[in-house]
Amino acid sequence: SDVTVTKGDLYPQVGFMAMNDFMKLDADPQKESWAVAVVASFPFFGSGETFYKIKQANESKKQAEYNYQSELLKTRAEVDSVWLAIDAAQQNIETAKAGVTQAEEDFRIMKLAYESGKRINLEYLDALTALFQAKTDYSKAILDYNNSVDQLYRVIGKDDFS
Repeated sequence: SDVTVTKGDLYPQVGFMAMNDFMKLDADPQKESWAVAVVASFPFFGSGETFYKIKQANESKKQAEYNYQSELLKTRAEVDSVWLAIDAAQQNIETAKAGVTQAEEDFRIMKLAYESGKRINLEYLDALTALFQAKTDYSKAILDYNNSVDQLYRVIGKDDFS
């Protein structure tokens, strides 16, 4: 719009005007006087400054287009990055879930062996610790996934999960 407004300074300005001398009309109706004029102005003297303003407005327009494209590419890169993080978090959830299943089975076997007297207390506690760590890893994988989804919503301009 700045370019269009500035170019408007180069167009000729044309006006029409008409007037009547009402004072003479009251005094002598025979001597009615009318004046009609067409006024045109051409911008010769300020055209250099106007061309400069047009050039500046075009440069501002180019800069705005560049900034828009830059932000668009930046946003696309952020969205792609977040999608990859979500995909990795989903895979981590599956891996951690398998780890929990394995740790539960190891703990079940260790508990039976400990109760039958074939294993010592330290081995039982190690199996319990491994189970706890597997469940912690699973919870962290779910947290990472939710954080990635939240970041995706922030990147696309949403503030909530609705």
